[in-house]
Amino acid sequence: MIEFKNGKHYLYFEVPKDEFDSLVNAESVGSYFETEIKPEYECMKVSKDEDDEFDEEITNIDEAEEEN
Repeated sequence: MIEFKNGKHYLYFEVPKDEFDSLVNAESVGSYFETEIKPEYECMKVSKDEDDEFDEEITNIDEAEEEN
Protein backbone atom coordinates (compact mmCIF):
# COMPACT_ATOMS: atom_id res chain seq x y z
CA MET A 1 0.00 0.00 0.00
CA ILE A 2 1.22 3.48 -0.84
CA GLU A 3 0.27 6.61 1.08
CA PHE A 4 0.59 9.80 -0.90
CA LYS A 5 1.39 13.22 0.55
CA ASN A 6 -2.28 14.19 0.15
CA GLY A 7 -3.19 11.38 2.58
CA LYS A 8 -4.81 9.10 -0.01
CA HIS A 9 -3.95 5.39 0.04
CA TYR A 10 -3.68 3.02 -2.91
CA LEU A 11 -3.10 -0.71 -2.83
CA TYR A 12 -0.95 -2.00 -5.70
CA PHE A 13 -1.30 -5.64 -6.68
CA GLU A 14 1.37 -8.24 -7.39
CA VAL A 15 4.36 -5.94 -7.03
CA PRO A 16 7.36 -8.25 -6.60
CA LYS A 17 9.53 -7.78 -3.53
CA ASP A 18 12.57 -6.81 -5.60
CA GLU A 19 10.50 -4.11 -7.33
CA PHE A 20 9.33 -2.82 -3.94
CA ASP A 21 12.91 -2.83 -2.65
CA SER A 22 13.99 -0.83 -5.70
CA LEU A 23 11.22 1.67 -5.04
CA VAL A 24 12.10 2.30 -1.40
CA ASN A 25 15.83 2.51 -2.21
CA ALA A 26 15.45 4.75 -5.27
CA GLU A 27 17.21 8.11 -5.35
CA SER A 28 13.82 9.61 -6.20
CA VAL A 29 10.93 7.50 -4.90
CA GLY A 30 8.40 9.67 -6.75
CA SER A 31 10.15 9.35 -10.10
CA TYR A 32 10.62 5.61 -9.69
CA PHE A 33 6.98 5.20 -8.76
CA GLU A 34 5.78 7.24 -11.76
CA THR A 35 7.90 5.33 -14.29
CA GLU A 36 8.13 1.80 -12.89
CA ILE A 37 5.17 1.09 -10.59
CA LYS A 38 2.21 3.21 -11.63
CA PRO A 39 2.15 2.21 -15.32
CA GLU A 40 2.88 -1.47 -14.69
CA TYR A 41 0.68 -2.61 -11.78
CA GLU A 42 -3.04 -2.54 -11.09
CA CYS A 43 -4.24 -0.68 -8.05
CA MET A 44 -7.30 0.35 -6.11
CA LYS A 45 -7.98 3.35 -3.92
CA VAL A 46 -8.36 2.37 -0.28
CA SER A 47 -10.78 4.24 1.97
CA LYS A 48 -9.86 5.18 5.54
CA ASP A 49 -12.06 2.34 6.89
CA GLU A 50 -10.44 -0.20 4.56
CA ASP A 51 -7.00 1.11 5.50
CA ASP A 52 -7.77 0.63 9.20
CA GLU A 53 -9.00 -2.94 8.52
CA PHE A 54 -5.84 -3.68 6.51
CA ASP A 55 -3.62 -2.40 9.34
CA GLU A 56 -5.53 -4.56 11.82
CA GLU A 57 -5.09 -7.65 9.63
CA ILE A 58 -1.34 -7.02 9.34
CA THR A 59 -1.09 -6.60 13.11
CA ASN A 60 -2.94 -9.88 13.64
CA ILE A 61 -0.62 -11.66 11.20
CA ASP A 62 2.46 -10.21 12.91
CA GLU A 63 1.16 -11.27 16.34
CA ALA A 64 0.44 -14.80 15.10
CA GLU A 65 3.96 -15.08 13.66
CA GLU A 66 5.47 -13.92 16.95
CA GLU A 67 3.59 -16.67 18.80
CA ASN A 68 5.09 -19.35 16.54
